[in-house]
Amino acid sequence: MKATDKNPAIDACITRTFGVDRKGSVNTMTCGWCGKPADGFRDELSMKEYTISGLCQECQDKTFVEPDEDTCELCGGELGCYGPCLNEECDNNDPFDMRERNERN
Repeated sequence: MKATDKNPAIDACITRTFGVDRKGSVNTMTCGWCGKPADGFRDELSMKEYTISGLCQECQDKTFVEPDEDTCELCGGELGCYGPCLNEECDNNDPFDMRERNERN
């Protein structure tokens, strides 16, 4: 399997950030995050993602999770029936009041 080509600066940034050479991981069929063998992919899309990110199936599953539609993406709190978070301290408490949110930032 061959790693996708990226701008050398991007590959260098990935290596500096994560301490692992993404292309080297893909070339040796190991996961760039956990170091385990990268095999047993669920489907073609997961194999393609491996060539892009260097993540094995298990690490992809842990990284690319679908958000639970009943929980807030920001704090994990419960969402009300129209989407705002029920946690009063969360920035997602009132998504229609951008003025208050901007004042906090």
